[in-house]
Amino acid sequence: MRQSVRRVMCRTCMAALFILASALTAGGQSLSVTYADGDVAVRVSGTWTDLKAGDTVANDATVRIAKGGIVELKLSAATIVLSQAGTYALADILAARQKVSTNKLAAALSHSIAALSGAAAKGQNAVSGARAGDKSTDEDFEWATGDASSYIAAAKDYLDSGNSAAALVQLEQAQSEATEDEMREVSYYRAEAYALGGRTREAITALSGIQPGKNDAWAGDYALLKARLLIDTFAPQAAVDLLAGDTTGLSKNAARAPLYYFLLAVSYKQTGDAVKAQDALGRLTALAADSDLAKSAAEIVKGP
Repeated sequence: MRQSVRRVMCRTCMAALFILASALTAGGQSLSVTYADGDVAVRVSGTWTDLKAGDTVANDATVRIAKGGIVELKLSAATIVLSQAGTYALADILAARQKVSTNKLAAALSHSIAALSGAAAKGQNAVSGARAGDKSTDEDFEWATGDASSYIAAAKDYLDSGNSAAALVQLEQAQSEATEDEMREVSYYRAEAYALGGRTREAITALSGIQPGKNDAWAGDYALLKARLLIDTFAPQAAVDLLAGDTTGLSKNAARAPLYYFLLAVSYKQTGDAVKAQDALGRLTALAADSDLAKSAAEIVKGP
């Protein structure tokens, strides 16, 4: 699997989860609504009231989201994004974050970089060239030229190096040249760049409405990224539904299988299905028993 997806799976989660671990323990605070789109409402004294950006809600309020809706709430430095249709008790969401050790989850995702091998990072394509070593400066943003595929390749290179801002610049260039098929790929890598930069809401928006084809090289990465975003946005059952089908053969892909089973184990754990969480953990252990990923998953699954 490409290094960029491994980075998406760890860096963003580490920052977001460590912040949530501290910020969400503060009781009695209100959450501010920083973004709301679609049919999103909060129940106040038994009556549903539409939510809009700028509103505040109590941390024990109930929020309802219709299909296609999305809301972003902030508590101190923490950000909560909800995008799956349903009714959410914010108190339960805050408590759920405490049941799964955020430190262990973040650490496990971080270890996925080592667990999944750095071989992909060494397989640089022609577009990466001598720039692969350092892509953090503004003067490098516009170095790629040519058609959409060249800009996409440059964006992937930037993602591999952890530079989401530069990747977004290249994807903006690609968009003006892209065919319909290439636009799906542009949208996927835009989602990946947003997730890498900690912009969960934008990542979800970019990912919505696109589906990879069977022959798209990014199909497996799409499923892993979407599952991780579902876990991040308190929709573990949706993550289970996505992963359990394994339509892209993730469980049989040597590079992706460990992270696939890790995400599946965490998803089952969060839905309360201890038996299936243990089964996914067993499969992960069979693949990489001594890996940090497996050890961290074991602590999460066997925890409270």
